[in-house]
Amino acid sequence: MKILDRYILRELAVPFLIGTMAVLLMFQANIVIFILKSSSPQAIPFTAILQIVMYETPSFLNMTLPVGTALAASLAISRLTRETELTAMRVAGAPILRVLAPIAVFGALVAVADFLVVEKVVPPSKKRSRELMAQSALIGQIPEFKSNVTFNLGNYTGNFGTISRNKEATRMEFTEAVLFERPRAKETLIYSAKSGEYRAGLFILRDVLIWQVKGNLLRSYSTKKEVPINERVAIPDIFSAPFTEEQTAEELRQSIIEGRRIGRNMTSQEVAYQT
Repeated sequence: MKILDRYILRELAVPFLIGTMAVLLMFQANIVIFILKSSSPQAIPFTAILQIVMYETPSFLNMTLPVGTALAASLAISRLTRETELTAMRVAGAPILRVLAPIAVFGALVAVADFLVVEKVVPPSKKRSRELMAQSALIGQIPEFKSNVTFNLGNYTGNFGTISRNKEATRMEFTEAVLFERPRAKETLIYSAKSGEYRAGLFILRDVLIWQVKGNLLRSYSTKKEVPINERVAIPDIFSAPFTEEQTAEELRQSIIEGRRIGRNMTSQEVAYQT
């Protein structure tokens, strides 16, 4: 790295840190004010407030890192111009694009860091923040009963008349289930169950009718008392869909594809994915 690059990067470092931290503190103060306005300070332990702020901070960095970069670039170039250092660099033979090159590289590195924060850190921290806020009654609790629910189970797409869960979200019961197994050798299996339950990664369908369909033809028809399906799902996500911030880009893309396939309006998810 040449002396010119090191000099300009030093000029960027201080305003970048100050700008990023100043805006970050404003976001953190805003979430603290929201918590204190939404609930009595005596009702939420101080440690819980600190935890919520800590878990929300990575999502704030997604917005503050670009602001810090823009502030650092503008202040660094402004100072170099004001004190005629930029003119001296050009007189010494450095073209203006060569002077701006370290700033462009710095911005690209921050962009990569920002993307990694959003992909690797924000989804788990945002999910944990929502759990803490739900426990503190700052947002609505996850419901324990839903009707007419459709979601994917690995190789299956299922529709359930009603589903209910226990308070710990470790067990789920359902009624009037219809599952479509993805075609194998151009054949589709359709399961219709009057009731069933899910626990520890295992679906148990009870009083099951099974149709085997190939094209427009019904190949076979059978009944079974029970049918196990080994597919793991996150019970809380069924009752309350995860926020877009809680998903990685690939998870968000898959949810958009699945939502389109069953006819849902996925506009907000598409905007979040492109962002």
